Parts: sequence; structure tokens; C-alpha cells
Amino acid sequence: MHFFFNRHRPVVVLNDGMVVTYHKGSICLVSSSGIVIKNVCELPCKPIIKFLSRFRLFERMLRLEPRCGVCISSNQVLLTYRGSCYRVDLKHGKVYLEIKFREGMSNPLFFSKVSGNASYPDQVLFGEYWGNLGKESVRVYSRELSDSSPWNILTEFAAGQITHIHNILADINEQRLLILTGDSDKESGVWEIKPNDVAPKKIVAGKQIYRSCIGYVEDNYLYYATDTPQEENFFARLCLTTLEIEKLLSLEGPVIYGSRIKNKLLFSTSVEPDTELSGFRYLLSRRVGRGLKSKDCVVYSYDGINVHEINRFKKDFLPMGLFQFGCVSFYTSENMNYVYGYGMSLNYIDGKTYKFNF
Repeated sequence: MHFFFNRHRPVVVLNDGMVVTYHKGSICLVSSSGIVIKNVCELPCKPIIKFLSRFRLFERMLRLEPRCGVCISSNQVLLTYRGSCYRVDLKHGKVYLEIKFREGMSNPLFFSKVSGNASYPDQVLFGEYWGNLGKESVRVYSRELSDSSPWNILTEFAAGQITHIHNILADINEQRLLILTGDSDKESGVWEIKPNDVAPKKIVAGKQIYRSCIGYVEDNYLYYATDTPQEENFFARLCLTTLEIEKLLSLEGPVIYGSRIKNKLLFSTSVEPDTELSGFRYLLSRRVGRGLKSKDCVVYSYDGINVHEINRFKKDFLPMGLFQFGCVSFYTSENMNYVYGYGMSLNYIDGKTYKFNF
């Protein structure tokens, strides 16, 4: 692991190794050696937001960075920013509004890019992710990869079924999509959607052990890390035929972010506040949830046989609810032997990007 750049949050890593980054309200193109090639464009925002994005504390408190992005062609990137999805034309420096999210939703947790699935066209998907206190219906949206493709509703969870969607994974062998949901026991689960299905079908649900944000499917197993601040967390595998779970390793805390590179999965735990707190107490508390063993963010890798601890970082002193959880998010591309990791709310690496080589 070595330092790459500061205050340039990766959005997408292109297949040629170039990195699309967010920097104080602008989208930039950075070379694989860390040199800023050009400022592509500015994202739409009010002048006060542009001004505040210059300061790291405001950037964290107001959630001014894009959470996720995906490349749909060599010069076209989708990213989420302050309640909307935008398409950025890297060649011409143009930015286009694609879709506004529902009220209260700032970003999905992830974009999912599905290709090579005979039952679905190559496409990008996201699931709605927001507080959803009213337990409204929750939708999955999709669009094909051409520049002008519209967003369409792929499927929808009925009101009261779940709070929100964490991620969508492709199960190529079974020609289906797996949807990871949360957050309460009954809402935490793995669901499937196949072509011509009217609604998602439950595979497993009802316990925090089924609550997850990242994973992958291989040989009829779902390999995943749990994401619960309430109970002990595990890296586990779920047999998709018998529905039996094997806990492979107890983790330091819940896991939100991870990335697959070659035959390895890289992921980090997050340092989160106790969900038994509410209101200002939740925002300002430094008390972590019962499912966390410490205030360390731990980076792990799984090579198909063993889970290894790669790095460990301390949460900084600022409260987690107000200034964001302590974690590392990951960015990579096909055929690369390294991953970029971006530090959030962690001592010494907050706002910094590092390169993890494999």
C-alpha cells in the first residue's frame, strides 16, 4: 500500500488505468502515476456548496462527495451527487442530469454493472437507499449502456417489506440477480429477480446474519461480509441450494465497502455509532455499536481459501454520525493488479487515496 493522492476521491477507474476523481466540486482525470491530466467539468451546485467543498470538514459533514460511479463506455461515466445521477462526457467536458432520486435519498450505496448475462441486456442498476421511516415501497432501477438510454423501474419491493437496498449482484450461472436488503431482522435478506418476474422473491431473510452490502457468487455460493452494528459480524458463505451458512471469520465490525480484483475480495470494516441512539445523540456520540470490537477500521482480503488482515486504521476523533463513519472504500477496473482505497474519517488517511498492489 502506498500513497497516491490527496483530496481526489476516486469515482471510476477506467480500463486504461486513468482515474476519474472528484475534487472540491469538480471532476478530474488523473493518470495511474497520480498526475492530474485535466479538470473535466464542474458538477452542478450552488456557489455556497462549491465554496464549502473546499473545506474537508464541511465536505464530510454535508456529504458533498459522490458516493458511487460506473463507466458505461470509454468516455462516458455515471456518478451520483447530491440527490441525482449525472452522466459525464469525459471527452467533451459535459455533464448531463440523468435522474433525480426520490425525496430524502442522496445516493444509492452502489451501482451494479451487469454484462454477459444471457437473460439480461448489458446494463447498470441501482437500488433505492434512504432512511425510509415510513416503510414505503423500494425500487430497483436499470438502464442499458448506450449514452441516451433511459432509466426504467426493473422491479419493486412492496411497502413494508424492506427499508432499503444495499446492493445488487449477478448470479450468471442461474441467470438471475441477487438483491441484498436491510436493515431490521425481518428486512435483512437476499432476494432474487429473474426475467419476467413481477416482484423479487425471497431466498433468505429474518436475521442480521443475512444483512450485507458486498459479496459475490461463485460455484453456487454467495460469499459475503455482514453489515450490522448490532451484532457480531462475519465473513461467511451461503449455499444457494441448501441455504446453509458457514461462518468463515469473525470480523472487527460491519462491512459496507469492498471490491473484487482477480480472484480476491478486498473489503473494510466501518466504525459506526450505536444505532440504539437517536437524534442529536446519534449524530454527536462517539459510542460505537455493539457489533464493533474496537474503533479500528480493518482492511481484509479473501483469496478463496483464507481471510487475511491487510491493514488497520484508527477512527479519528470526530463523531461518526455527523462527520461520517470510519471506513475505506475501494475502486478498480478489469485486468488490473491493484486497487485504489479511499480513507474516510480515519487518522492519517482521511481524504487520501492509496494504491493496494496484488
